[in-house]
Amino acid sequence: VHSLAGPCIMSRKDRLRSVLATIEENVQKEDYYAAQQSLKGLFHRYNKKGSTKSLQTMLVNGATLMLKHERVPEGTELALLLLRHYNEQSVAPESSHIEALLAMFSVYPPCISEIDQKHKRNFVKRAIDYTSLPENNDQGSPLLHATFGKHYSELEEFALAEQHFLRSDVPQEYAKLLHSWTSKGLESETDLFLARAILQYLCLSNIKDAVTLYDVYLKDAPERVTSSPLTHFLQFLLETVQHDAGPLFQMLRRRYETSLSRDPSFNKYLEKIGNVYFGLTPPRAGGMAGMLSGLMSGFMK
Repeated sequence: VHSLAGPCIMSRKDRLRSVLATIEENVQKEDYYAAQQSLKGLFHRYNKKGSTKSLQTMLVNGATLMLKHERVPEGTELALLLLRHYNEQSVAPESSHIEALLAMFSVYPPCISEIDQKHKRNFVKRAIDYTSLPENNDQGSPLLHATFGKHYSELEEFALAEQHFLRSDVPQEYAKLLHSWTSKGLESETDLFLARAILQYLCLSNIKDAVTLYDVYLKDAPERVTSSPLTHFLQFLLETVQHDAGPLFQMLRRRYETSLSRDPSFNKYLEKIGNVYFGLTPPRAGGMAGMLSGLMSGFMK
């Protein structure tokens, strides 16, 4: 008697499930090389076909497995392959793709070597590059930045966390970071941290979050900060940039010159703010510095 049923044909979903089961088995046996080579081979096959959904499932699962077993170089390589696919296939950074990146980042082991830290930072940079669009001023996904900022804040890598919070949309979390950071510094410099944050926000044309950060931070700030001349300058500055008040801006800089001289970086930020909000042209450097700057400008044209 001949069977009328045709040959058993596995669906793409079943094949993918079978492949992932085999890869997980290899990882459990600590045969990381075999698992990695299988995933890389499948990447090249699926990448040519532009099969984003299948490829994303496969690489996220593979990277997550590797990272959970503290195989950071291998896990990062797979995560970067997914980003490579997104870029080569011009896949827009929609929510499902950002969620895939966050899923992989969430399982990076907390205590890793300096080499592994470099791998993680490389993934963070590439993820930000992929999500940089005109609508976020080419700064990257605010959601990614918020997640990375919280991560580095928990590790007390405050400088790294700050750069992400500046480009996120969670000024309340940024305020918490500043309180944690200043608690480990000199009391006399507490207001400098707030000033750097506000000035950098304004350089990024983000008045809304600058105002929120100012208000939220000062709610729990000590009296020495709330009464600081530098804090008063920030209050006036935030009001000034919301109006076409270039002369007032210049007057404020002169009036608070002593307070602003406490950090050399403030002048650079204020030159940028003057240009962005009031169309003011920064003064040209004189002497040898000015001549070198002119030569470089001519060279770059």
